[in-house]
Amino acid sequence: MLAEWLLVWLRRNGLHDVTDEQALRCLGGGVEMSVLQSALTDRQVKLLNLGADWLGFLMPHVLKKISRVHFGLLQPHEMQAMQAGGVLPRSRRFLAVPFVGKDAPSPSSEYAHPDVAIGLTILAYRYEGLRKPDFGMTLQHLKFAMDSELGAEARRPASLVWISWIEAAGKRVRGTKYQRAAAAESDAQVQAIVRGDETP
Repeated sequence: MLAEWLLVWLRRNGLHDVTDEQALRCLGGGVEMSVLQSALTDRQVKLLNLGADWLGFLMPHVLKKISRVHFGLLQPHEMQAMQAGGVLPRSRRFLAVPFVGKDAPSPSSEYAHPDVAIGLTILAYRYEGLRKPDFGMTLQHLKFAMDSELGAEARRPASLVWISWIEAAGKRVRGTKYQRAAAAESDAQVQAIVRGDETP
């Protein structure tokens, strides 16, 4: 079942020259890649190999780990304590780190395999959520994006992301109802002009 979901992603990212059956067998380890290599680009072969590795080895390994026992994110107070005792590498601030026991992060270890580090980091953020400093940094990046984008504020991509976050939380941003109505009316007028129904 996971191979089928992965195949959907692979199709969206450029895997087109093989049938679903061939791709699924390759992801499951049933087909040798040498059979398909002549029909695929190097990028497609790499995607299939990485997908097969994730399904066969990396994902089972990552899913065996227990959050806050085997891995987790450093909490702000843990980062402050480590920083006071020495240097805290940037990777330990943002990536999942190994734990030596329940709520006891390893003082200096990091995951050697980048795919394992990425997989455990995704799970850690999923289980633990964004920490307050992470959310603050996300808001800073969104503000920077908003300042660098052009056009009406209500239509800028960063503004639309902000509004979607607020609405997903069950709240409302003032003025968006009017702005959306005005934008819809403007879009309708443009479409009418394009169709030739109205003159500018």
